[in-house]
Amino acid sequence: MRRCSPSLLFWGSVLLLYIAATPNLPLASAKKWLSHICENTIKIEKSTTAKCSEFYTKVLEGYFLNRTASELTKVTTSELQRKLLQWQKLPASSPLCVFTKHELKKTESCCDGFEGDKCEIPVCYPPCRNGGTCDEPNECTCRSDFGGYRCEDRISDVSHSMGYCYSGSHCFGEKAKHKQNIVYTYADCCQGNAASSWGLTNSKCIACEITGNSTAKDVVKKAHALPFATCRNFGPYSYRTFDGVLYDFSGNCKYTLAVKPGLWSIDLTIQNCSRLETCKKCIPTERFPRQCINKFQEQTAIRMCSSIKSHKFVRCHMKVNVNHWFDLCVNYVCNADINADEALQAGICRIFSAYALECSNEGVIVQWRTQELCPNQNLH
Repeated sequence: MRRCSPSLLFWGSVLLLYIAATPNLPLASAKKWLSHICENTIKIEKSTTAKCSEFYTKVLEGYFLNRTASELTKVTTSELQRKLLQWQKLPASSPLCVFTKHELKKTESCCDGFEGDKCEIPVCYPPCRNGGTCDEPNECTCRSDFGGYRCEDRISDVSHSMGYCYSGSHCFGEKAKHKQNIVYTYADCCQGNAASSWGLTNSKCIACEITGNSTAKDVVKKAHALPFATCRNFGPYSYRTFDGVLYDFSGNCKYTLAVKPGLWSIDLTIQNCSRLETCKKCIPTERFPRQCINKFQEQTAIRMCSSIKSHKFVRCHMKVNVNHWFDLCVNYVCNADINADEALQAGICRIFSAYALECSNEGVIVQWRTQELCPNQNLH
């Protein structure tokens, strides 16, 4: 019998406990739990006018002297200090000053990637083409005869000898420089070093040969033109093999990730392996199944992970498929202990950071961290 983890049981009971504790919860408030409305913190400026003699009192209240609004910009700092002391001793002679302070205010607005009066409309930028629909933020669902990042690729134009020419390694996103959105032969596509792959998104994909001084192609035979030859394990169940294929499985066994007989090996050991079902490797898939136990938990996870699909990473989206990392984030939140808030946020930030690193490997550097989103503690 499969046993649920305490965190999953906790998630499953949260919504029931909340509803039971608030029997008169308005319908609008109940819908908000399952909507795409997020609480944001913004910085607002608050000003007040008082006698300049009250300077020290206002400073204790969190204000600072707004020298521009008080028309004191031409007064030197030493002269201003002398005047403030004089005005404090003789308040009747004090003119008026403007004091300002910054406050943080919580507001509600559409989560990243959504718009509309009810925040119900997902946004895709650039927009979907050729009749494709934007069903999730920055994710187009294409008609059966089109494919690609924004449904720009006509599938019927692709054959065994003709394909699209991509700048990225996985036949995804933007086309190679100076290559229009038409099909080319492999030779015409990969001539020079502008293109990295040839084929069709989510279908056949052949890496362009690496030329020049790079020896990466001699390290291992790859299905995709990665700029290096590595395997990777990220989190408890995300793997990438040497050929660039992504896998998602939560096994409990010992796995050999790489080996050179007689010299070295890289092993990953997970305890308590008891059944074949928990040890076998799943086949690679375009999307990973969601591991959330109810709609409330899933929508909460989607909101917490929505930034990775926002404009902050839009340049990444054209190079590295964001769906894998978004699903990884959603499943991480759904399996996490929401009581451990700092650890949960740190885990989300690690996923965002890993996605940004993948993009940097494709030549795209994004400045995605802000004071509100995963601030870098090492920068001041």
